[in-house]
Amino acid sequence: MIDLIHLPKFGAAETIELSRMLLARKLMPQDRRGTLSPMVNAILAQCVLLHAPIPVALAAWLPRLKDQFIQELSDADADPSLSRFLEGLENDAARESTIRQYFLPYPAVQDFEASSPQSIVETFSATVNFPYFTFDMGPLYPTMPADGLIVLPRPFANSIFDQILIGRHSHIHLELLRSGGTNKAASDAVIHTFIDALKASSGSGLELQPFHSHQLRHSDFAQSFAYTQMMELGMSHEEMVAALSPWTLVN
Repeated sequence: MIDLIHLPKFGAAETIELSRMLLARKLMPQDRRGTLSPMVNAILAQCVLLHAPIPVALAAWLPRLKDQFIQELSDADADPSLSRFLEGLENDAARESTIRQYFLPYPAVQDFEASSPQSIVETFSATVNFPYFTFDMGPLYPTMPADGLIVLPRPFANSIFDQILIGRHSHIHLELLRSGGTNKAASDAVIHTFIDALKASSGSGLELQPFHSHQLRHSDFAQSFAYTQMMELGMSHEEMVAALSPWTLVN
């Protein structure tokens, strides 16, 4: 049985902001591996079980996810190819489960019909709370919280946090962050909680990387994905500092 890290209990606001960062990771057009990654979806599955209104809170991004799904299905030459992946699954039940994971944190609200891409996207809605539904993503990635706490597989905790950081520093999330469209205090609290959890586990073989501690060296920031994204958006120095509020810049 895989060793687990139990995060401290999140409130509703923190759970929504964690889901927002993970969803932003799924909506990155330049890297679509996040849509079906268990490192993203296993945590999202736990979030919606802990706070069912997440789909409604994040309703604005469902149309983007639907458009992305249709585009991916129509691009058979993509690498990775969603259409080829779905065709390679052994049965309809496996395909339905995979598509449900793709659309996390949004639920299917009618009988699942996979006859066409348009019929698939119409199955999912952001107007209702997420019903109780469990996912199976294999023995390495728990999809059920434990006693109200999000659990992380210890060997992959660093990599899961990296997916959260990519989502936080993606264009879509940075634009929302600087426009005041997030609960910034709750979002920062999520980052602090993960950093503390990784630090507490570092004695078990986890090596802390840049952004994985409360202090961030300027040199590490200047070479990071976050810096590249912020420069592409033309963010000012003040906006960059505000986006990096969970970290203390040093050196």
